[in-house]
Amino acid sequence: MTRGTPGAGPPPPFTGLEVATTAADALTATIRVTGVLSPRTCPMLLSVLGTHIRSGRRHLRVDVGGARITDESVRRMLAATRATLANIGGAFELLGTDSRSADIRDRRVSPG
Repeated sequence: MTRGTPGAGPPPPFTGLEVATTAADALTATIRVTGVLSPRTCPMLLSVLGTHIRSGRRHLRVDVGGARITDESVRRMLAATRATLANIGGAFELLGTDSRSADIRDRRVSPG
């Protein structure tokens, strides 16, 4: 049995990560992340966050309560997004985290 639309080619590979925008208005978006958030899958989340920022949203809430963060570099990538938003007068709120994510929530981190 195959999945997908006939003639559309094979379905995209399963990355182990799902990213969904659960609410959005002109300035704010809430994004839910489930699955494995690793250096390999994090660009998918960063792409969604970047789309929201380019669309003019300045307040992003990211719920990672259903995700397993596998690497410290993922935390640095999210901290860089937080810094980007802070530099343009926005805010980044990380929901569903443990104490190890305090650096993303509370400390200003320079991108790159």
